[in-house]
Amino acid sequence: MSSSCVQERFSADGYLWEKQVVPDRVIESWKDFTTVVVKQLFAELHKRRDVLESDTTDTMKIGIKHGFREIVMRSPGRYEIALIESSKCLQINTMPSLQELQQCLPFVPSLLNAKSWEDVQICHVSLVLAMSGSKEQSWHADGGHVDLQHHQPCHCLNIFIPLLDLTSDLGPTELRPGTHYHTRNLVPMMLAAKARKTLQAPVAPLLQRGDVLVFDYRLLHRGLANTSQQNRPILVLTVAQAWFKDVLNFPARSLKDQSRDDASDTLVRHHLSALLRSSLMGFGEKSDGIQIKFYHTNKPLLVDKTSLFLQLLLQKIDFLLNLQALLLRLNMKIVIGTLLALVGCSAFQQPLPSQRRSTRLFLEDWVADLIDKELYREKHRKEFENEWMEKNRAAIFSQLNDDTSFLQDDFKENFREFQKDKRLAERSPENYCADRCLATGNCDVYEDMFQMTPSQVIEFCTNCVLATDDEDPVECDIPEAFFDSAQKLSP
Repeated sequence: MSSSCVQERFSADGYLWEKQVVPDRVIESWKDFTTVVVKQLFAELHKRRDVLESDTTDTMKIGIKHGFREIVMRSPGRYEIALIESSKCLQINTMPSLQELQQCLPFVPSLLNAKSWEDVQICHVSLVLAMSGSKEQSWHADGGHVDLQHHQPCHCLNIFIPLLDLTSDLGPTELRPGTHYHTRNLVPMMLAAKARKTLQAPVAPLLQRGDVLVFDYRLLHRGLANTSQQNRPILVLTVAQAWFKDVLNFPARSLKDQSRDDASDTLVRHHLSALLRSSLMGFGEKSDGIQIKFYHTNKPLLVDKTSLFLQLLLQKIDFLLNLQALLLRLNMKIVIGTLLALVGCSAFQQPLPSQRRSTRLFLEDWVADLIDKELYREKHRKEFENEWMEKNRAAIFSQLNDDTSFLQDDFKENFREFQKDKRLAERSPENYCADRCLATGNCDVYEDMFQMTPSQVIEFCTNCVLATDDEDPVECDIPEAFFDSAQKLSP
């Protein structure tokens, strides 16, 4: 097939299935390499209890939030492993040549409107590993559109290369052809395509070793359930135009970085330093707690990390943050550091009466008045609203009386729109649901004509438009009871 035909087919459907383009020796080298990476990476992952679901399981938590730049769990039992980053982390230097893969796929740059592999970039080289027993995914796209107003050519694509022959029980990847056009504004465009009978049926290619599946980054797809007794490994190349940078699919932190628990301890020490500096000579971390030394005593205080001290500290932090937000709302130019020093450390110690710090706060008169008035206004909000309405009632109604000349024209225009929608709803409920009700939220016709509630209209239109082709075609038939109501309303 010519290059132009390949590009046209890819542009229309959003995917290509090319058979037997990667030699078996190349597949075998990548399979051996990924087997080593997976074994070592999971051994390293199981040391990080902070990202596992519980202390009694070795299952990773789902999502980028709990993942690393080396590995992310996309859905239960379905991992994506960044092979380049994992190789660096684990110090594995046996990754096969990418140039050899590129030579097997000379047609890929043209799908990105590029002349050669030198004009594009490989964003990720990853392994998608669907474990035995993993459930099917939800429909999703791997990325968005760069222009939400107009459809643009493909700027990023995925290349799936199976490392074993796929069967239906291994959970192949299912695609929705043509949906790379719809994900720009998914709900209304999908509904319109369904109503116009242009929505294509899903496909799930059973790739064999040596095949490649190339699809647009914006295309709807999902991994099907792996009901077999073995894992399903897929080598993935994410290729994009030179200017594009994918920041959505892997987080920045590494598996070798400090754990979240250690990081939280560092944060506590930072807050201790910032909040208590005014009344401390110093503090330091010990193996059995945090040692604190105050100005008024030479004896240091040793506090356990899990003690009431830190609980009170966190309460004080919340109080100070709320106070800061209030001051910012009132637009007062008060130095927050001064307030922190005034609050001091009295919540965390048992000072002598003579050493108790003053809790008085000296404010300018205009600031105090502003706070008093704001508090009074908050307590008497209803009274202020009624007073404002009484004061401005005459002006409001005078303005309304002067500006009602346009109402008659608007009423006529709205009536014509209603009649137009009514005819569309009677002749083609499917098109009315897709183009008017669900796409724009204008569902008044069915509410008024057939005495349906808004929720009933939405439910009816959703079933009407989103019903698949193999479902009962009477989904869009309006119940006879509604037509009976319509006849009563008709002249």
